[in-house]
Amino acid sequence: MKLAPFSIYDVAAQQAWMEDQAARGYFLDGRGRWFATFTKEKPKAVRYRMEPAGRKEDIPDLERREVYRSLGWDYVCTVGGTFYVWRCDDPDAPELDSFWWRDTGAYPAQVLGER
Repeated sequence: MKLAPFSIYDVAAQQAWMEDQAARGYFLDGRGRWFATFTKEKPKAVRYRMEPAGRKEDIPDLERREVYRSLGWDYVCTVGGTFYVWRCDDPDAPELDSFWWRDTGAYPAQVLGER
């Protein structure tokens, strides 16, 4: 278990931190508001993406998980009931097009990693 060094709302920093941990061999398997748990494996480059969670969903619905999995992305956990975390081990897999909410104005620039 590690203390997460960034607010869960600093999405860009969280994603970079999780990717840095994976490069050291620590792969996220759970995350609360303050702490993260990891599984130790052989270090490798992976991508993590965070996506706003649905209002009444603890985990993404089965259809979304299957579609994302078909694109090379696996659901990891839900952070503080606020964000879903996805992981991709394939460097050639397409980027998630999960930013439909970016233009809604629902999230401030800090959440989107824009300063």
